[in-house]
Amino acid sequence: MKELRPNPQSSDPAPFLAELHRVAKGGLLSRTALEELAASLQTPLADLYSAASFYHYFKLDGDEPLGEGVCRGPVCSLSGITARAHFDLPSISCPGLCDQAPARYDRGDFSSAASSDGGFRLPHRANGEEALFHHIRAPDRRLESYRRNDGYGMLLNLVQNKSDDDAFAALQASGLSGRGGAAFPLALKWRAVRDAEGSPKYVVCNADEGEPGTFKDRPILHLQPHLLLEAMAIAGYLAGANVGIIYLRYEYPRAYDVLAKAIGEAEEEGLLGSNVGGSSFCFQIHIRRGAGSYVCGEESALLNSLEGRRPWPRERPPYPTSRGLWGRPTVVNNVETLCFVPLILRHGADWFGSLGRGGSSGTKIYSVSGRVCRPGNFELPVGISARELIMDYAGGPPSGRSLKAFTLGGISGGLLASEHLSLSLDYRSPAKHGVFLGSGGVIVLDDQCCVVDFVRSCVLFYEAESCGKCTPCRIGTVRLRELLDGLTGRGNLPSGVRQQMEKISDTMGASSACGLGQSVPLVVSGMGRFFAEELREHTQRKCRAGVCRF
Repeated sequence: MKELRPNPQSSDPAPFLAELHRVAKGGLLSRTALEELAASLQTPLADLYSAASFYHYFKLDGDEPLGEGVCRGPVCSLSGITARAHFDLPSISCPGLCDQAPARYDRGDFSSAASSDGGFRLPHRANGEEALFHHIRAPDRRLESYRRNDGYGMLLNLVQNKSDDDAFAALQASGLSGRGGAAFPLALKWRAVRDAEGSPKYVVCNADEGEPGTFKDRPILHLQPHLLLEAMAIAGYLAGANVGIIYLRYEYPRAYDVLAKAIGEAEEEGLLGSNVGGSSFCFQIHIRRGAGSYVCGEESALLNSLEGRRPWPRERPPYPTSRGLWGRPTVVNNVETLCFVPLILRHGADWFGSLGRGGSSGTKIYSVSGRVCRPGNFELPVGISARELIMDYAGGPPSGRSLKAFTLGGISGGLLASEHLSLSLDYRSPAKHGVFLGSGGVIVLDDQCCVVDFVRSCVLFYEAESCGKCTPCRIGTVRLRELLDGLTGRGNLPSGVRQQMEKISDTMGASSACGLGQSVPLVVSGMGRFFAEELREHTQRKCRAGVCRF
């Protein structure tokens, strides 16, 4: 493939997705439009076609236009939630409305039977101190309102007083780590970008939270846009970057308008753009909307997407801190992680550390969905127990039902049973059970739900979202789904099904190219370890929940 580089005549650092959206008519990319775009971008048509054909919401000549659809993902397909109508509509990938399930798609817009607010739902209040959500329930999202609470104060202090060392010291002392799953120390990453050779440098905000059961960034994007913009500008100043890009998932269309308006407000007041706060520091933020792809939440696939490549994960090393966007040093953090930065600089590292429990620092946004009375987002201490989160804050299962299982990390963190409710939700304790906290998404299953059917829906999601680059994931997801089809009465049940699943899972976990393939075995192994009896019953064509019809 021809090596891509940004057009030196363009001020746009990543024009490909924006141009694809511009020329798509109702999501349809005609051959003529692609040819003209390839010529204007000086990109081979085959490469542009390879990239465009990857996404769910771009259709090419000959494809059936996607007018309407319904989510049949792991949450929306749970017993007691699944839609009873619209069986004739095609399936869409999880649109992040898990707390309002079941979700629907209609010609570019996403909604649900439970709500028509498009994701603007307020998070639930917590009993303790909140950081990110402290001001989020105010009805005014304008710059004026944000500045009344010292908004942009930390950015202006940095650029006017040049207190870089103090800021790095505070961030390092706070213990802030990535809230997207990897939990990598933020200060260490930013220092690596600052010290790396090469320019220009970039700040990329990963706002592509496509994990089922995870919608933690959604309220910030919709309701606290200036907090994110200030955080990105601070990242740019400390890391030595002058360009920021928000990679926004396609399924959050209203967030695009909110962010675009907020960027315009900040530029007009001299808080973004040229000479921020009257200083020599310049920082321009661009928004790039995805087109539907779970794997673009993986940072290297996201960078390939921005460059106009097929969004396959890259081999690492090198890491984005040294060779990221266009081969230049790049900060990549998600929304939640970035937004803690102005607050830590304002209130101090000790304040942030005091918010956690059991030696953990800070708070975490936990997204709870599935069979609970109060689904939604909760900002609570890192280290809170699963019982407090699920049973107290989220209200537990519906009346008369009992809790059977819950996931961590959306679905990629693994599957646990009710016996694990005492688990501390931090970045160390879950590993003892072979799972991890990840994004903080928690999906709850009650006794009306079938664990085997739920695991099948998870594997079906992974199968649909596999990028196809590596054989273990591309083939392994299909084979696991076929075996689960047999277990749930949708296909033939071969002998030795449990042994086959274990063998495939071991291979995927050890040799898949990225976290998608490596995460699939966690829900499968959780089913085998903690629900062995229920799994055994399915090999005998029995389903205690009555979900699987044999």
